[in-house]
Amino acid sequence: MKKNKWLLLILLLMPLMVLASGYDEGTIPFSVAYVWELFCSLHIYFMTIKPLSEFLISKGYSGWKPWKLMIIRFLFLLVVTPIYPNIFLFDFFSIFIIGVPLAMLTSIKGIKGGYVMNTVSDGTVICPKCKIVNKPTSLYCAECGTALVRGASNVAEPLKCPKCNAVIIENAKFCKYCGTNVEKVVAQNATEQITFSAAGRPVDKSAFDPNIINGSEDSAILSIIKKELNNNPDTRGKTLAVLEKRKKIMTLIYAVILFIIISIFMFYHTYGGLFLAIGIIGTIIFIGVLRKFNIEKYLIKETKKRPDEKISYIVSSVMQGTREKTFFDRIIPIGLVLLVIGSCLYLYSRPHMIFEKQSDGYAVRYYTYGIFENESVIKVPSEHKGLKVIGIRGDTFKNVYTVHEVVLPPTIKEIRGGAFQNCINLESINLPEGIDEIHGSTFEGCSSLKSIVIPKGVTRIGGSAFRDCYNLSEATIPMSVGEIGSSAFRNTRISEVCISNSTYVNERAFKNTYADIVYYEDDCKASADDSWSDYYYES
Repeated sequence: MKKNKWLLLILLLMPLMVLASGYDEGTIPFSVAYVWELFCSLHIYFMTIKPLSEFLISKGYSGWKPWKLMIIRFLFLLVVTPIYPNIFLFDFFSIFIIGVPLAMLTSIKGIKGGYVMNTVSDGTVICPKCKIVNKPTSLYCAECGTALVRGASNVAEPLKCPKCNAVIIENAKFCKYCGTNVEKVVAQNATEQITFSAAGRPVDKSAFDPNIINGSEDSAILSIIKKELNNNPDTRGKTLAVLEKRKKIMTLIYAVILFIIISIFMFYHTYGGLFLAIGIIGTIIFIGVLRKFNIEKYLIKETKKRPDEKISYIVSSVMQGTREKTFFDRIIPIGLVLLVIGSCLYLYSRPHMIFEKQSDGYAVRYYTYGIFENESVIKVPSEHKGLKVIGIRGDTFKNVYTVHEVVLPPTIKEIRGGAFQNCINLESINLPEGIDEIHGSTFEGCSSLKSIVIPKGVTRIGGSAFRDCYNLSEATIPMSVGEIGSSAFRNTRISEVCISNSTYVNERAFKNTYADIVYYEDDCKASADDSWSDYYYES
């Protein structure tokens, strides 16, 4: 048993060990985070999701089954992980933040599986709710009907609601949590043969629909509803105003979400596969929800809401409000979806630059893809609405794979981090003299970039600024640069670079790079003490 506990602990901590040993930069790729989240799913289920579900069911929230909570977790991580990969850590630590406190709470209060565990004293059972002493053989409190479960092997398992799994009070007709009719469950527990409660005579099962005898509650109600609808042929092909209204609202929500998903991809040019998956999943959910908006399922819900009324009366009263489907009922849902598709085709037919107002001008905030045409050469204008374009915000051109050349105006004073990250086909860019810093990850992943000239006014080159620019072989760094950050030129092909003798160079700046560093003070000539091997760091 002790070995099993140690094995479980190792399995739980393994993802964190991999995180600590393999990623010293502070972040992880979202694809790797997905793998770790999948690896932890089993632990999360048994140590967080299941206890949480049992706690919620014990409080009367019968719909929060473990599988539903797992789906919510899956969808949440699917959307958030690409944006913030380290959400994996919060997902993992939910075991300790949620699971452990719940386990302690359930052990103290005796909550398990939606019913309450009770204590046994001198052969009698004390009700935890009203504190009444019951007989040793009692399964339910004689005063309040609370289930008296002792956990002993000689005590029968209490009857449970087939829908929400809550304990059924003795002789109850309906579940006190979800309202499900449980007479059938109680009757089957009393005898294997269904009997009339008053006369005690066996029922002739052949005289009833098999769904009523053997099926679920919904199937039994649906069987009766179908018979009632078939007896009234005038209602065929008709609809209810409330159902059509719900369909339109649901279609509008789906259309808005679809537009947002497409717009996010166009603005951020990333995670195309993820957004495609979200769109497909959303469409499947949308179609599934629309299929529920039919008269039969609506009548099932109405029947459950009105358990004291005859089903025939409920069907008759509801069907009086039916009407023929109008042209607008058919065209509005389709029209909304077509409107979204048409709007996207119009708005994103070609690339767009979106500007953001600054104190003394404008900055390029977003650059959208074009569906029908894209630019291989991006020219940033010097003016917008009569004011100068003075900056490029972070991640503006990130992941724009179609661009080969970028032309920047001399009015640009700042280029924020990640502005051109992962522009894998970018070969040429001119950096304006007005900028004073190359921020972190500005050109990271620009694998086609072969040379770069840093303007004279630049004082700092940030971390990972030119990381993974695999074909970058020439970099002109001015004497004004006083600092080169971590991994600034990591994984490049630079063979020689000239800097000031006073420049601080991070020990990882030229990691995995054969860089022969020379100095302006020596006329950029190598001395006997300078060697590329001094600046080559093993990975």
